[in-house]
Amino acid sequence: MGTPHQEAQDTEQPEEVTKGGEIEVPWERLDIYGFFPGIWETIKRAMLRPAAFFQAMPVGSGQIKPLIFYLLVAEFQIVLQMLWDMTGMTSSMTGEGEAMGFSAVMLLVGYPIILTMLLYVMAVLVHACLNMVGGATRGFEGTFRALTYGSAPMVLTLIPFVGPLVGAIWSLVVTFLGYKYIHRTTTAKVLLAMLLPLIPFILLLAIVMSMAQRSGAPVF
Repeated sequence: MGTPHQEAQDTEQPEEVTKGGEIEVPWERLDIYGFFPGIWETIKRAMLRPAAFFQAMPVGSGQIKPLIFYLLVAEFQIVLQMLWDMTGMTSSMTGEGEAMGFSAVMLLVGYPIILTMLLYVMAVLVHACLNMVGGATRGFEGTFRALTYGSAPMVLTLIPFVGPLVGAIWSLVVTFLGYKYIHRTTTAKVLLAMLLPLIPFILLLAIVMSMAQRSGAPVF
């Protein structure tokens, strides 16, 4: 018979461990957790325990399940934004039936395609930058997983007005930690990799501002 502490541990929901000693992502083990508990537990771990979550993240199980997780969170965010628009809390939608019909079609067909394309462009860009600074130690899938599961805080869109902004900032922090702990790299390398894509835009802005000043045109 085990000790009371062992018995208490046995009654807790088990965390499946991979052959490499990593903790399985609940969303990727729906056979154990179920759909809603699986996605909810994954969101909670990514948001509230990102360091532990990404340190234990298995890499090598494929990109399909992380992609679906990302799309579900993104679709949830879009649906909520449409809901706030319809209730008049924001003013980005016209309220006309034709526009609503178009939005419904985009939600079901267009958005997933567009979001997937943008996601892969971003993942490729960040991974290339991580490679440049020597911070990509676990392949493209590691970067992709950090980016997809790092979107978990965007469920805060549920809170009108401040939710999207708080969710975006929180998501950026979680994704940053994802890059760091999945790739087992340093904070400085991750920061540099995330800033590198901004350099061309900063240089372009500087050139445009310089040309505008020389021509005597107003900068802003």
